[in-house]
Amino acid sequence: MKRFVLLAAMTLGGCATTGTVGTTTSTIVADTQQAATVACGFVPTAATVLNIVAVGNPLIATADAIAQAICSAVAASAAAPKAGRLRATVPTVNGVAVHGRFIR
Repeated sequence: MKRFVLLAAMTLGGCATTGTVGTTTSTIVADTQQAATVACGFVPTAATVLNIVAVGNPLIATADAIAQAICSAVAASAAAPKAGRLRATVPTVNGVAVHGRFIR
């Protein structure tokens, strides 16, 4: 169901802007990665960004909003006390696990 919603959203959005689904998808991924890099020095994976978009939260629909949500999640996860490697918390946005890497 998530994939259907994502495909439908990208298809409709693509028609309104560039006419191609791939351009819209790569643009939101690239813009989100750039915004997150500037905001908190974290580069989320493309799959993470696409999964967050697929959830369909209208409050987190732009690249800047997605980047801010990711930065908030990774900052909270980094600040949480850890009892050991196996008990480290995985940051999430709308139930989507955030994967990526810090570059700073």
